[in-house]
Amino acid sequence: MPQIQERYRPLAMAADATQKLVASANIACFIAKTSGAITVVNSAGATVVDAIPVTAGGYLPLPFLLAGGGGDSSVVLSGGASGTLGVY
Repeated sequence: MPQIQERYRPLAMAADATQKLVASANIACFIAKTSGAITVVNSAGATVVDAIPVTAGGYLPLPFLLAGGGGDSSVVLSGGASGTLGVY
């Protein structure tokens, strides 16, 4: 039986950081190191995830394709949140 493996490129994000992503990027998850909130804005400027609380040690699935719109997408941490963003 074949195995399905998911692999993500880890991007460390400091507290209250903003991570710009190219228009063709996909995000998969966020693993919180410290508590706070996460916001995801797609390349068209629409807010996909709006200040969702994250708790230290928590795993937040973010299975979004952020392509389109011609600009960059971004992931914004606030309220002291930091952690690792999974991108593919």
